Parts: sequence; C-alpha cells; structure tokens
Amino acid sequence: MNKSIYFLKIFIIFFFTSLFYTAQADTSLTIFQPGNNQVYKLNTSQSSVYVALVYNHESDATVHWTYLKTHTSLGDFSEQGSNTIPDQFNLGPGSYHFELELWAYIPGSGDRKLRTADVYFTVEFDVRAKNSFNSGTINMDGATTTNDTAIPKYPGEVLSVGAIDQSSGGYNMVWNTSGVNNSIWRRRKLGEEPMNITGATSRNYSYTVQSDDNGTTLIADMKKSFVLSFNNQFSGSTAVGEMTINGTTSSAPASTNVVEQNSVTVGANYQYENLDTYFSYRFSQWSDGVTTQSRTISSPTAAQSYTAVYKKVPKFSLTISNLQVTSSSDNHVKLTWTDHPDAGVTGYQIWKRVRYKNDVMQDETPVEYAYVRRGVGYFVDPNLTFNEDNTEDKYWVSYCVVACYAPDQTTSPVTIWTSYFNAWTDDGPGTLPIDKQLSSNQTVIVNEYSLKNYPNPFNPTTQIEYSIKEDGFVTIRIYDITGKEITTLVNKPLSKGVYKAEFNASNMASGVYIYTIKVNNFFSAQKMILAR
Repeated sequence: MNKSIYFLKIFIIFFFTSLFYTAQADTSLTIFQPGNNQVYKLNTSQSSVYVALVYNHESDATVHWTYLKTHTSLGDFSEQGSNTIPDQFNLGPGSYHFELELWAYIPGSGDRKLRTADVYFTVEFDVRAKNSFNSGTINMDGATTTNDTAIPKYPGEVLSVGAIDQSSGGYNMVWNTSGVNNSIWRRRKLGEEPMNITGATSRNYSYTVQSDDNGTTLIADMKKSFVLSFNNQFSGSTAVGEMTINGTTSSAPASTNVVEQNSVTVGANYQYENLDTYFSYRFSQWSDGVTTQSRTISSPTAAQSYTAVYKKVPKFSLTISNLQVTSSSDNHVKLTWTDHPDAGVTGYQIWKRVRYKNDVMQDETPVEYAYVRRGVGYFVDPNLTFNEDNTEDKYWVSYCVVACYAPDQTTSPVTIWTSYFNAWTDDGPGTLPIDKQLSSNQTVIVNEYSLKNYPNPFNPTTQIEYSIKEDGFVTIRIYDITGKEITTLVNKPLSKGVYKAEFNASNMASGVYIYTIKVNNFFSAQKMILAR
C-alpha cells in the first residue's frame, strides 16, 4: 500500500513537470519596440518623448492561462486581475531597461514564469562642442571632428572633449596654461551666455552631462599666439651674435611664441668686443626705437620682428709712452698718437682730469677739453707745463684720447688714461683754465651752433666765424638787403668745431648785407654793414 502511494506521487510530479516544460517549450515572448540599444532623440524644444512598448507572446494550449509582468525604471506593471501594462511611456532623457515576463498557471504547479525578454534603450539630446574662434577642429569622444559638432548624450553620461592647437585667421590658436590669461572650458546652455566650468583648465576634459544640457555647447577657450622674432644688426658686419629670451640665451636670429595678454622678456648684449679687430659693437637701440637693451614686450597683438641695432665703437687707447714734453723753450705737455686704421674715425676728443697731490689725491671730474682732427696726430696742452723743480706744487695730470667714428657718431670709451706727474698750470696751482688759445690744428670743444662776424661794420673785409656742434654739411651764403644772393662762401661737409671764413667786399657798394648758415637742422641769419 505504501509503495503504491509512493509511486503515485512520483507519477503525478513527473506528469506536471513534463506539462510545465512542454508549456515552456511551446511559448514565446518578443519585444519589437523599443529596439535594443535604440536611441530616441529629443530636439531642443522637447523635455520628453513617448516610447511605445510593442511585444508579442504565444502560449501552448495546455497552459490554463497566461499573463505578463513588466519591470521598468518607472515601476512594475502586471496583467494580473484587472491590471494592464501601458502600451507607451512618456520618458525624459536617460538610460532605460525594460523587462517583460510571461507567466502561466500550470495546474498542479501554480504560477510559473515561462519566458523573459528585455531591452535597453536611451533617450538623448544633442550636446555640442566648438572652439572660441568658431572654426577649425575639436576632439569629441576620442575623434577629431569639425567645429560645432553635436553628439547625442543623456544625463550622467560623460562627454570627452579635447582642444587642438591650430591656425586660424592668420593666428596660431593655442590652449594656454602659462599662468596669465589661461584657457578654460566654458558651458553655454541654450539661450544663455557662456560660463566658465570650475576647474576645467585641462586641454582634455571629461564632462558629465547634466539633466538640463539639452542644446548645451561646450566651448574651448583658445587664445591667440604670436610669433615674436628677434635679431641683431651690426653696422657694417654680417655677424649674428646672441639673444636672451625669457632667460635663455641662444644664437640670433631667435623667436618665441607669446600668447595674447602675456609678455616676453628679451635682452640684447650691451657690447661685443671680439667681432672686429679695430671696433667693438655697442647696443644702440631696438628697431622700434626702444633704447633699453633688456625689455619686456607685453600683450602683443600680432606677429612682430624686433632687431637690436649695434653701432661700431672704435677701439683706441694710449699708454704713458704717448705722453711727452715739448721742446725746452716752452716745456708744454704733449700727447702723440697714430691715427685709427679706419678713415671713418675723423677726429679725436681730448679728455683731461687732474688729481691734486696736496689734496689727498681726490680725482677731479673728467672734462672734454679739446678736439683734434684726423691726420694731426698730436695735442699740446697750452695750460700745463712740465716742471722739474720738486719745490713747486705738483699735479697728477691724466689724459684720454677718444677716437670719434663719424658714420655711427660713436666714440671710444673714456676709460684709458695716460698720467704724468710734476706738471703745473700757467695760472698757478689749484686752477684748470681751459680758455687759452689752442694751436691751429686743434679745436676748442663746441656745445652749440653760432654765427658772427668781426669787425662789423667793416671795410672791405670781415671774418665770419661760425661754430657747429655736430658733423654736417655747412652752407654759408651772402645776400644784399633786397634778398638777392651775392655769393656762397661755404658749401661743404665739416666736422664739429669752430671755423672762420673771410668775406671780401672790395667790389661792392656800401650798405647792409645779410649772411646765413645752414647745417643739419640749424639755420641762422645775421646782419653786417659795409661802410666805406
């Protein structure tokens, strides 16, 4: 008996299990909409979209009855009882997973899940990326795309953007991290002004899409970069020299990129000593007129070239062997030298200083004392004589002969001094007169232009004396009182100095005459009277 009941139970279990698996094998469940991985796009005026749920299922006739269950992010739905499953859903942007379950009542087994079907889909909107200069290319999700490209995204998804250095409109557009006027990513929501994204200062940036980003544009704040070029120009030479840019020294020409609103510091060497045997080269100015050798160029607005201009400075120095004493008849101090090899050196300044022996050897300020033209080769100081009598007050007298290079209007340094002891002044100790008459080959230093004549009135000749403080082309003309030109007295280039020209009016009538001088930018007219 007990054995019979046991076998009956086994039969019943086997029967209904077979019935369940038969029912399961003969049923199906398919979701047609939405499609798996389907993307529903929102336009910029939409906040949601209706998504239809379309499916089909079939059941075996042995199944007593079947029903569906649905699991969504919006909730769970079932066909049990009077309940229904919606055939469409109003969905905002996001990522969704819908799952359908086919359930059946199996006599003797109760409710059993026969089939499951699920689908993944998203509701997305466009997020764009562009450059601040509104052209070129930009990187989006690892691919290079054209400016202002849109990619569908949903909230919480990451959009990877990357700025690309490139040229546009004649400028280099760069992602700047120099510390001044840095680049940053900006977010511009639809219809609003761009706002900086806090912390978004990296060229490559991962942006997490927000729920209100429908129509949002990410903007790469690119900066203009300008190429600044630097070179040296040496008068009469092809040498290149060096240039120091932002503390780094390199051979010229050199260049650097500078981002707008940033600055660059550039320095030119003050002087080059070894480019030429007879000249050094001294910094004069930059090509834009700036005279400081080290300069900062701030906030450039375009590519620019700057040239450090160097002038030739003659190398010239004397030693104590060049300092002599003239003949015993006058015992004056005399300097001698050989002309500089370059004919552009047209003359020599004589600088002088005196140290008093009885005054604790304190240096006097050097003074420019006289000027000697090229070809003379010596200078006699009319104010100092050599004295061998040790009982006299004595001086330590120093001279410096400075070569003057006319083409670049430069002079050798006032640094090399020759010294002589036991000299005394014609006016006694403690004075240094510089107004004594110099020899005909020397010129008193001139610091201004002037024009005069003597005697005035005159008959029939007069001396027109004129001084010029800079080398230049000199023209002196004579006019009668009506303005008619009588003669051109001087018409030639002259070095700076004091000159005289004789005017002979032997064949002219008595009266008033006008004489004029024109040199460089200086002009003067004076009146003289011929009185017979």
